[in-house]
Amino acid sequence: MSGQALQLVEREPMLVFLEERLRAPMLFDVLLAPLRDFLTRPGKQLRARFVSLAWQLAGGRGEPPAELALALELLHAGSLIVDDVEDGTEERRGAPALHVRAGLPTALNAGNWLYFAALEMLGDLPVGEGRVSIVLRRAHALLALCHEGQALDVGVRVADVPQREVAGLARAISERKTGGLAALCTSLAAICAGAPWNVESALSAFGTSLGVGLQILDDTGCIASEERRAKGAEDLRNGRATWAWAALAEALDPDRYQRLIRNPDLEEMRQLLGDRGRRLAARELQGALAKLRDALGPGRAVEQATALIAAMEKSYG
Repeated sequence: MSGQALQLVEREPMLVFLEERLRAPMLFDVLLAPLRDFLTRPGKQLRARFVSLAWQLAGGRGEPPAELALALELLHAGSLIVDDVEDGTEERRGAPALHVRAGLPTALNAGNWLYFAALEMLGDLPVGEGRVSIVLRRAHALLALCHEGQALDVGVRVADVPQREVAGLARAISERKTGGLAALCTSLAAICAGAPWNVESALSAFGTSLGVGLQILDDTGCIASEERRAKGAEDLRNGRATWAWAALAEALDPDRYQRLIRNPDLEEMRQLLGDRGRRLAARELQGALAKLRDALGPGRAVEQATALIAAMEKSYG
């Protein structure tokens, strides 16, 4: 997060929330300190970029409310903390995962608390009570959707899914999780900008496709990249229905696929995947852009969306 965002996290609303509402200074050590450690780690800040882009696409004047992007980054941070607990992940953003460093109970509580802190921040957005009410309803609905996606992710093992259904399952998960959070970014920015329903709907759909493309890059990159092979091994160990399996399920004959899924091997999967993941992600992201142009027409903001997508693809090089 940026220095400005971090300052907001520490002073408005986190310290204010702790000092004025909970009135328990000891919480600084057991809640704020672990979160400060996690939030100061470098990240891509893609959700904040989604907010800024959608604000422009929706015709917003000036800059979007700073609290909007910050709240969504905090929601994302909370989801990462909880995901790491559920997945048994040991490292996040170049350092030990929060449950490894601070202990599972502290990390789980802190990650969950971020959801509520972020929702409270959304409730204080300076965009008028009518828009705030819509923002909160949309946020609650999409957060529920994200948890449905997580239920599928952690509860369904890819080896138990028929080969022909793996791609559909991977899409169902990513549309609800990464796609749901990205759609929340673009949808809330449009609502705050006062965009009409059809524009907000188009931007929400665009956000979902952005998130799906991002998840494809992430899932397949964990197999293809030497630097991220630990995460790939984790996904295999947990039996996750990732886009790597989705791509292979569509490419391999049944016998080869069944042999591989019974005895997963990272190196064999890397060779079989080749650049399928990047092609799959590119198709998803280009489709998102096409829908956006159809809904909004050409313009500078759509050009910026194209540039953002190119930057996303490069970052997962």
